[in-house]
Amino acid sequence: MPNFSTCLTLEGRVVKDCDRLVEIDPSITMLRHLKHLEIKGCIGLRVLKGAPTTLNLGMVRQSWLDSLGNLKCLSMLRMENLELLELPDSIGEIAGLQVLSLHDSLVNKLPESIEKLKSLVKLSISSTNIIELPDSIGELKRLEILDMERCKLRKLPKATGMLEKLEELFAMHCKFLEGEIPTEIGALSSLKILNLMGTYISEVPPSISWLSQLTSLDLRYCEELRQLPKLPTRLAYLVISSSTLQRIPDLSNLTNLSFLHLSDYGRRRYVNMPRAPLTACQAQDLQCIGRLTRLSALTLDL
Repeated sequence: MPNFSTCLTLEGRVVKDCDRLVEIDPSITMLRHLKHLEIKGCIGLRVLKGAPTTLNLGMVRQSWLDSLGNLKCLSMLRMENLELLELPDSIGEIAGLQVLSLHDSLVNKLPESIEKLKSLVKLSISSTNIIELPDSIGELKRLEILDMERCKLRKLPKATGMLEKLEELFAMHCKFLEGEIPTEIGALSSLKILNLMGTYISEVPPSISWLSQLTSLDLRYCEELRQLPKLPTRLAYLVISSSTLQRIPDLSNLTNLSFLHLSDYGRRRYVNMPRAPLTACQAQDLQCIGRLTRLSALTLDL
């Protein structure tokens, strides 16, 4: 990668699939007008925080990442499909950053300084090694999209409920995500899409009914999910499948539903019980479906 000191007015830089690229010159942090930086799929690039930026005789210099905060005008930063282990604390100095994507990198944690990214609208940590979000995530008051697909997240922090502008939350195929969804999720008054497909969550809190803007809920392949509370009335898309499902949720208030998929893979819920209790799934549990006049797609596998 060339020295950037001769092109200080550069506003955008995209580097994709450069297999032979092994270093980025530290002068990139001198580009004070840079707004868009995308580095993707450069498998030979040494971008590990604190790692050498030159291979010459084993000399070790400060990584350009340590000075990332110098790029004050940056609004979009994509560092994807890289051997990136950690973000520097200086990223918190990029106050105008709106999009941050670490998709398919080796990052295993986010710095606490991320709370300073007050302008951040979209954050993607999909397919990373991140196992937990810092509590400071709740300070991202303008965040609208949080994409955590296929990361190693183990639980959603209560601070997630502080993301008052959040509209889309994706955590599908987070195979380590288990247990209860925090009650605080009910405070996400702007949330429209919630996708927890392929996780091991076992309980959804009653506060989910407070999500007045939620139109799409995907709980497909949530094998530990046994039952659901009352759901928000604005839902138009609802998918639920679990082999441990014990009770069909109350659908009587979901008059806006246009797509409905319910499945326990045809299993018998009370195989070892000689007499099913009155609360077991009976035909009357499904009678309300006939009153869902906006349904255009219906799948039942019960």
